[in-house]
Amino acid sequence: MKPLKIAVAGLGRMGVVHALHVHELARDTGACEMAAVADLDLTRAKRFLADVGRDVPIFASVEALAKADVCDATVIVTPTDSHREHAAKMIAAGHRVMVEKPLTGTLEGDREFAAELDARHPDALMLAFQRRFDEPLIYAKKLVDSGAIGRVFKVYSALKDSNPAPNGYESGGILPDMSVHNVDEILWLTGRMPTRALSIGSRICTFHGHRRLAMNPMARIRSRVRLCLRR
Repeated sequence: MKPLKIAVAGLGRMGVVHALHVHELARDTGACEMAAVADLDLTRAKRFLADVGRDVPIFASVEALAKADVCDATVIVTPTDSHREHAAKMIAAGHRVMVEKPLTGTLEGDREFAAELDARHPDALMLAFQRRFDEPLIYAKKLVDSGAIGRVFKVYSALKDSNPAPNGYESGGILPDMSVHNVDEILWLTGRMPTRALSIGSRICTFHGHRRLAMNPMARIRSRVRLCLRR
């Protein structure tokens, strides 16, 4: 089987992480290859490729990447408000797409795009909910499904951002950007849908002495989600 040719669109905060994972997976398994990257900042793209020792095409836009027909799948890690547009372009070009969450950034947009995908491209897109593939959670899922731990009546899920966001980082808020992982984790573990929900966020560390603190009040944030699930 030929290696899957993968492109990464967007080399910002999370884009670099995804691109590094593609590079490492290609290097260690041969199951895929990094076929291209796309980013508005060509200097940043060149710097990343130099750091990992890759020589692949660089595109200044997702449109140019789609037209080039150099890959089979694309990881979309552009700003949230561009996710739908960029994913749709790559799907129309025949790609399988993984999109960094959130899907569109709004509930209405998510519903519209999900309906469109279900009707026309049911297997074309996956959201980057990587916690479903974490070994400890896979083990917990097996325990739940087998009944080994009995009836599940409470799941506590908590995350914290390990570093402050870079200056200029645009966010729709902690719920779509981070707590959505908690929601997906709980729904996946239980296989049940909520009847009501409560979300609580707090800043628990201000990174005193960090040079970005004055410019970035986001600091380190912890998120918790509580869901009341249907029986």
